[in-house]
Amino acid sequence: MPKFLPSKYYADDKDVHDILSSPKISLKMLLAIARHRGIFLSEESPREEVVHYMSMLPFSWPQIQEVMGEIEREDREEKLTTCKIEASAQLDQVEQAFQKMREIRGEALNENYDVTQTKDGQLLVKVTYTEPDLQKARLIQRRQKEAVFEITKKGDVLGVRHTQNDKTNDILNQIIDSLVAPDAPHKPVRKTIELSGVNNHEHRTQFFLNVFRGMEGFQLREVKDLKVDRLDEIDTADVSDEEDEPETEASREVLKALVRKIALSGENILISPQYQQMTKDGFFISKAVWTSIETVGAGRLFEFEAEFKNATGGSGFAYQVRGVYDRDSDGEVATSKGDVSDAEKNMLRNCLETAAYASVETINKLEKGN
Repeated sequence: MPKFLPSKYYADDKDVHDILSSPKISLKMLLAIARHRGIFLSEESPREEVVHYMSMLPFSWPQIQEVMGEIEREDREEKLTTCKIEASAQLDQVEQAFQKMREIRGEALNENYDVTQTKDGQLLVKVTYTEPDLQKARLIQRRQKEAVFEITKKGDVLGVRHTQNDKTNDILNQIIDSLVAPDAPHKPVRKTIELSGVNNHEHRTQFFLNVFRGMEGFQLREVKDLKVDRLDEIDTADVSDEEDEPETEASREVLKALVRKIALSGENILISPQYQQMTKDGFFISKAVWTSIETVGAGRLFEFEAEFKNATGGSGFAYQVRGVYDRDSDGEVATSKGDVSDAEKNMLRNCLETAAYASVETINKLEKGN
């Protein structure tokens, strides 16, 4: 007979309140939870009053888990990134390196490694782990996450696609180090998509424009969302409400604190007066969401996202295939976005990565020509 040990932790009314206050739990869902328990509340009731009332009700652990499941279900998949490693190591050696990593980190850091090689010559590694998210309610602070590595070998280059976060970068750095003998004069060269040496704001923006327009088999339809940043401090020499007012050190510091990053959302952002003015003021694109239409086939519309997580440093490139807008029998584009199949998603990722590698090479040449 299984043993049931007493829990070391119990949810109090504050914990329940924090969970029910999640923006992912709508008022409609709250009312449905109440009705399921035989309690009928008015749809006209303020949301906070409903949350407060329900947080005072007794919740069993299965009931709490059901609500937590609603919150965690909508978590978006992590963005990916890519790099190329110049190394003579074969996939078998890389697999052995991950197996050894499992022995070193597995138990100590509570990481579970699933390492397999596919028939088409790809090494797939999935690392599941638990990570605290202190911004969430106590009951859902421990989040189950998954780090993914997809590794291929072509000549003397290892192509690596992986989730973009500190955990995967740490693991990959240790893998790269383990592929080299201790007495080797050089470690493998890791080529990433980054603009760390690009100081021209127009070149940084051009990187994204090249990606938008450089995806083979696709034509840019619309840039839907942009985040723009700026590298340099504002030129305060000509900024003054009164030309005759003497500039003080205090006023210069105030001007330095002005907005350095802006988010734009809407249609045809690239030709909007606001965006055009910001490019003149030294802003550059650091994150974008755009749609591209396939030039062959049904002409479906795909949505993509790409960014540099360290905007000013030009590093931490990450991207995501966000979905597809199918066409109906009349050829009209659907109003709602659907999921992309895994096979097609892999093709789209390859396409975006190829455009990004080509773009960063072009931009680096432009920068050197300055």
